[in-house]
Amino acid sequence: MEDKQVRAEQLERAMAGEFERLAEEVAQVMNAARDGQIIADTEELARQAHAVFREQMYAKAISLLQTQQEAFSPSAGRRAEQGQAGGIAVSAGLRWQTGVDDGLPDVPTIRV
Repeated sequence: MEDKQVRAEQLERAMAGEFERLAEEVAQVMNAARDGQIIADTEELARQAHAVFREQMYAKAISLLQTQQEAFSPSAGRRAEQGQAGGIAVSAGLRWQTGVDDGLPDVPTIRV
């Protein structure tokens, strides 16, 4: 059962690039603040950067968990045989297109 769980180390490796972008963005925001206006100039921009990162982390965690669970699913072999390349993935109320080679990570959006 433990093999079906997401580990922090997996998320750390998977999100390393996103974390670097977050750190760069926050540093840039902080360095652009006017003297005497640090909080006013940076708070909302830093919050927005963290919100994007939080959404990316959650999406990656769902994706990793889904992958871990599918690896142990009785139907996992059938899906591989049927050549499941791409399609729509739905999990925890989120929906995203997979298998599209647009150079961007598969990031979920709220299903409408």
